[in-house]
Amino acid sequence: MKIGRTLRTLQHLRPTQVVGRAKRVITSRLDASRPHWWVSRVQAGADATLRASWRPQWPQTPRPLAQPMLDDSKPIVCGQNLQTSLLEVNFDAEHLSALAQVNLHAFHFLPTSFERPDQARAVVDAWIARYPPTVQPAWSPWCIARRVPGWLRLLSCHPDVGDEQRLQSLGRQVEALSTRIEFDLQGNHLWDDAVALYLAGLALDSKRSSAWQATGKRLLHQAIVKQVLPCGGHAERSVMYHCSLLVGLLELMAGLEVAGQPDVVVSECADSMARWLERILPLSGADPEFNDAVAGLYPTAHQVLTAAWRAGLGSASIEPEHTDNLDGWALSRQGSHYLLLDAADVGLDEQPGHAHADTLCLDWRVAGQPILVDPGIAEYAADPHRAWSRSTRAHGVLTLGDLDSAEVWHTFRVGRRPQDVQSHGPRPVAVPVGQAWSMTGSHDGYRHLTGAPIVRREVMVWWLDDINALLWIADSVDGLPVEMTSRMTFSSELQLDADQIRGAASGGWLAFGFDEHQLAQGRVSGGVGSWKSAPVVVGRGTSRHSGWVLSVGDKVQTARESAEVEVAWQGKMIASLPSPDTPHSQRVWSLC
Repeated sequence: MKIGRTLRTLQHLRPTQVVGRAKRVITSRLDASRPHWWVSRVQAGADATLRASWRPQWPQTPRPLAQPMLDDSKPIVCGQNLQTSLLEVNFDAEHLSALAQVNLHAFHFLPTSFERPDQARAVVDAWIARYPPTVQPAWSPWCIARRVPGWLRLLSCHPDVGDEQRLQSLGRQVEALSTRIEFDLQGNHLWDDAVALYLAGLALDSKRSSAWQATGKRLLHQAIVKQVLPCGGHAERSVMYHCSLLVGLLELMAGLEVAGQPDVVVSECADSMARWLERILPLSGADPEFNDAVAGLYPTAHQVLTAAWRAGLGSASIEPEHTDNLDGWALSRQGSHYLLLDAADVGLDEQPGHAHADTLCLDWRVAGQPILVDPGIAEYAADPHRAWSRSTRAHGVLTLGDLDSAEVWHTFRVGRRPQDVQSHGPRPVAVPVGQAWSMTGSHDGYRHLTGAPIVRREVMVWWLDDINALLWIADSVDGLPVEMTSRMTFSSELQLDADQIRGAASGGWLAFGFDEHQLAQGRVSGGVGSWKSAPVVVGRGTSRHSGWVLSVGDKVQTARESAEVEVAWQGKMIASLPSPDTPHSQRVWSLC
């Protein structure tokens, strides 16, 4: 089984990844056996100086991990107390998680504006003294790529007499990155590598500058073509990573502007990515957390979008009323109401490492209040928490036989992947009150089971007024009957009591379309390194049809009568909806 899983993963790799992986293994062993050779190799960048006129107007995107006081005796990074100041801490200390270590080496703790640049310079100098070339993960490609913009921001905004040593180190790091570009990983890693090389080539005066800039520009243009979807979203389908990569483009655009070298490909891509955020985001509140996403690691989408607007990108507003289908993400936004359905593929074929087995999951908010949520992640470590957060059972979708719809394994691996069979919407539904939209999606993630079942989800969302809404979800399986389970996760701010939803602004009601159901306690991400308890409803059955009906508000009443769900508005019945476990051919809709 493990051999088959590995082969199903490897079959998606591109030749450049295979060659890149082989090269990385070989060079890492050679570096270990002759470290002085690699140290001499990176000396080619040691002549770097900062171009005299290079003073960009850097985008002011907040850094959630930034430490305003860099000499704080006990700063907290990635949810972990470093127990000593950044000047003294060992970034590789055993008590720190891998996530904390790489974010420290990436210098994500540097603020966007420096009240005390002397503190930042002291931390930079301490790092240079403590981590010479070849030390890992300090000199890993991703850490260098993420470190370059922060150091350039400090050196360009606050020049100092001691910058010669810092620039020499930075030049060595950029040269090291140019010899270790992450062709094996692709995805956001290759994108970050390209941006760092491009930006360093613009900012630094070195005999290697032209090569850095040319390589970075070429790789970034290739990455844009490969990784940005027609709708403007990043192909890894994570709002968090989309924002992280857009920030890199904003920083690069600032460097291009001061260098007098506009790049139309970069600016048009940044504009397209900003407009994607305008289309996909709720008017306010937390970002959608589909796939790998965690609050507190990178700037929020609204913060990034504000920075993009300041740079003249996008349309400078989010339309209050909007419906869309963004390459598989179906959306209905009605003022502060919001529904997002993920019926898309899992991500880049060659790099779905940030993908979850969550096809057909939902994010539903009523009057700005999260109701149904995606649990997100809290860590990247190879542990049970990571395995659970990527699994199908962590998301509010059907699980067949307790198996995952995508063959997620290890920390960033995916073998068998579900494909979208047929999806539609949002499409308007004629209703007597308010507005309603229907969306459908399906996938073949269980095609390896007997009968090759297809999982389908049909959703109707009904926005009745500013605080009242109804959500009808019908799940079905084409194929032989099989044991089905669905775990619907609610916001940690809510409580469930039998069929009542408590904690929402005006209360709510929940109906079940399963053979049996039970209330349980689950968890959702509480930010980097932490989880919060959240209510979960677990539905189980062996038929081929199941689902949910949820209503939120003080004017809408719903009641289940055998095979129907009656909907009343201000005391008057306005609709009779089929129970979500009714077979599709027998569903009868009655709108009064």
